Amino acid sequence: MAKIFAVALSLLGGTAIAVQSNINGLLGKTVGNIESTLISFLVGTLAASLLVLTVGTGDIRLVGQVPPYLLVGGLLGVIVVFATITGVQAIGTTATLTLVILGQLITALIIDHYGLLGATQIPVDWVRGCGVILMLVGAGLIIH
Repeated sequence: MAKIFAVALSLLGGTAIAVQSNINGLLGKTVGNIESTLISFLVGTLAASLLVLTVGTGDIRLVGQVPPYLLVGGLLGVIVVFATITGVQAIGTTATLTLVILGQLITALIIDHYGLLGATQIPVDWVRGCGVILMLVGAGLIIH
């Protein structure tokens, strides 16, 4: 059951990214791209705060005990949101998200191959290599 939930939640997350990219892109046309990024994170902070207060099961007070590099997720999120806002406006949703997914895939492959950031080490083999090549070809076809 946990795997089914994870798969469903992942698909929902992918759907949310596509919709979010367009909504933030439209907002950016009105208020500016950097400003749209800020607004997105302010609304997201409110939503995450509500989740922590209502259904959170962790202990946010322990944040001071984690290594500082674990706190850069928000900064990386700003890069993602700003990049998608800018990309959707310039090259469209499909091309932008194709490039985002390609960047994620290549980075994930490197993280897995070397076991970086606490990931289980999963070496790149010819099957995974072919998958990345197919993804590159697909990205080229989508972006043409």
